Amino acid sequence: MAGRPGSSGSFLPTVTRTHQTIPTVEEILKSPPTQVAVSPSYNITELAPLTNPYELRISPKLRADFVKRQGGGPETEAAVALALEWLKRNQSKDGRWNHRSGHTTAATGAAMLAFLGWGAKHNEPGPYQQTLSRAIDWMLSVEKNGDLRYRGNMYDHGIASIALLEAYNLTKDERLRAPAERILAFTLKAQNPTSGGWRYKPHREDPSEKGDLSVSGWQMMILKSARLGGMKVPEEAFTKARKFLDGVGVDGKGFQYRPGWKPSSAMIAEGLFCEQMLSAGVKNSKMEQCLSLIQTQLPAQNRVDYYYWYYGSLAMRQAQGRDWHSWNNKLKPILLGKQIQRGNNRGAWEPEGKNSKAAGRVVTTALAALSLEVYYRYLPLYSPELSKADK
Repeated sequence: MAGRPGSSGSFLPTVTRTHQTIPTVEEILKSPPTQVAVSPSYNITELAPLTNPYELRISPKLRADFVKRQGGGPETEAAVALALEWLKRNQSKDGRWNHRSGHTTAATGAAMLAFLGWGAKHNEPGPYQQTLSRAIDWMLSVEKNGDLRYRGNMYDHGIASIALLEAYNLTKDERLRAPAERILAFTLKAQNPTSGGWRYKPHREDPSEKGDLSVSGWQMMILKSARLGGMKVPEEAFTKARKFLDGVGVDGKGFQYRPGWKPSSAMIAEGLFCEQMLSAGVKNSKMEQCLSLIQTQLPAQNRVDYYYWYYGSLAMRQAQGRDWHSWNNKLKPILLGKQIQRGNNRGAWEPEGKNSKAAGRVVTTALAALSLEVYYRYLPLYSPELSKADK
């Protein structure tokens, strides 16, 4: 667990702007989860004529409407608030969130993404301004020529980089511009020029490695975030990423971690989200195939996998329609039910299930919170307005 927990089990929220819409935890537990029926003609463009992909985070009125329409509500917003309070209490004084296996930039980046996903900014007044500001200061202190691995690997670089890029995209803080450009340059150089993938080490440090989908998905998001922030990302990098993604696709079975591996639910979800990012809003048969596969592997209490749930939430939210709502109606009550409600860890999630030891409590809590912020974290890529921002 990162940092020192508070000395008291009481919870004194610092979130003030949503008090009137967030019920108490006791009220949440007594209420059945929201079930949303949706018609076959449901279309996200009817709900979101927006040009800023992050707008739903920073526009309370639009956000409240979307949360309700998308199957969330006061109970999901309350769970996110509890999670952010736990993360805030457990931040180290120097701004980082520690990780027992040394993946500190990944843990810090994941926590930052949870605050950024909620709509917090490091340069505007708010309950989490100082929390984010300290995290960014620490992250910048360990950045080396765009390399954010610190003591970890390209997983750490990917998660931490997306956090810093989102902080820049949301605020246009000029202090973050040069680091963001260095991060992009490092990521581009780390890509295998032949396979188009990324692995634990940059290509120049281990030229024999062709990449894996898990690491590569985070790097693709760096490219996408950089482009959304107005940076010039060579089209060649996306073309190479497309080559890699095609190489780990399996006919009729979705995606695999590396060629020759058995497809897994997590890789199908991550591959689907990568497919959505690279396809510029154009749906294809591979997406439809993955959506059908995920519908046969919906979240379940006895198959805990926060990594799968995170990428599944991103991908299914992009897909919209019945696919999204069947996913949400399964996952939402599981996440709400698993969140700790008492003691010093109130607001966190236990690191259980697949890869739980590697993730730890901070990353598990951040992934769960991000899965509950998915209603408004990104505008769906299939909105024509968002597609324009990608040109």
